[in-house]
Amino acid sequence: MECRVCGKEALSSVLAVCPRCVRERFEEAKPWIEAAHARTRKGMGLPPLVPKEPGAPLCEGCGNACRIPEGGWGYCG
Repeated sequence: MECRVCGKEALSSVLAVCPRCVRERFEEAKPWIEAAHARTRKGMGLPPLVPKEPGAPLCEGCGNACRIPEGGWGYCG
């Protein structure tokens, strides 16, 4: 698979960017990294982003400060 940023070979079809672009062109690679992270988390039944439901109770279990909707999951699980 080609790197979605530079077109050279990506080492992983899941990540879709090469290590060099992760290191040297991070802002361009970031959307691809975030998408891969979200897909992986979804496969584990976890939210892709830190939940920030307005009015929901604040979780202080870690530094993410989730606001978890009723019946939902925090970022940590």
